[in-house]
Amino acid sequence: MLGGFFNNMYYGKGNKADYTPDNLPANRRALFFEMLKVRWSGLITLNIIYLIFLAPFIFWGWMNLQLLNELIRSVIEGGASALPEGLDVWSLLLTFILGNFVALLPAGPATAGVARVCRCWARDESAWVWTDFWQGFRENWKQSIATVLLGNLLLYVMLVAIRWYFTMASGNALLLVPGVLMIVLLALITLTHILLYPMMVSYELSFKHLVRNAFILTLGRAPWSLLFGLLAVLPLAVFVVTGNGIVMLVALIYYALFGLAFMWFLFASYANWVFDTYINPRIDGAPIGMGLRKDEDEWEDQEQQEEGEEADPEPKPEAKPEPKPEPEKPAPQAPRVPKPQPSAN
Repeated sequence: MLGGFFNNMYYGKGNKADYTPDNLPANRRALFFEMLKVRWSGLITLNIIYLIFLAPFIFWGWMNLQLLNELIRSVIEGGASALPEGLDVWSLLLTFILGNFVALLPAGPATAGVARVCRCWARDESAWVWTDFWQGFRENWKQSIATVLLGNLLLYVMLVAIRWYFTMASGNALLLVPGVLMIVLLALITLTHILLYPMMVSYELSFKHLVRNAFILTLGRAPWSLLFGLLAVLPLAVFVVTGNGIVMLVALIYYALFGLAFMWFLFASYANWVFDTYINPRIDGAPIGMGLRKDEDEWEDQEQQEEGEEADPEPKPEAKPEPKPEPEKPAPQAPRVPKPQPSAN
């Protein structure tokens, strides 16, 4: 029984018909659920690989969480005066961000690898879990590490600025305005990662243009970016709000086995839609609507394009040019005899 289960997991069901142009998903939502039904087992494997590279960050976060628990216990038992000198929530948060400059370094390239696999699966394209993950890791490790460092630097600077604005706002309420704007900007920068990593593994861009394009697209599609970001962290939000032990256990199992890879699969589906809308139509030959049903005219155009790109197996013989008729030669004319001139006597 287990053998049949694993065969169906890896090779699919033998009695299931292949896709034809007529029964492909008609819209993005149908494509998402169809690919999720096909790739759920691969997402579990991908999630486990991703967790290995996230281990330093998880360990660093667990250490800081233990310190936070000690801090809260000290406040409850002895009040604020019982806190160790120089230890508060703010200093603990800044220390955590500084440690992430190192703890998140392996996670950056690993996120690029996960984004590559999920991008292919989300548009019904073939991808091997480890092979494509490692290819995305190897080809994008420089830009992904730069993304991690830049993101932590911006987070640190902006949190310091936000705290300063809100502290100074006690004397001048107008300073609340730039403080709120900084919070909105920080949220947009965080949401930019939803499109940044799929764009990184899909296009050849410099780091400057990569960050700029991802931010512009996130800003232009801000409501949708916010929606997909909230959907990704919904289980974690439920755990935080409820604080129930059973909910905590379910959330941990979800993220440990499936949730992290599913989050990037969700982001990849959204990114493919954005790229097909704003980027791919501007690139000659870029595929648009992969995995979706197409009209007959679109299929004919694609087939003609593919036929034009394929080389002919045998060169066709060139037709020999017909010999041109030679121009007729003019008939020979008799030579002109000069007339005799009379002599003067």
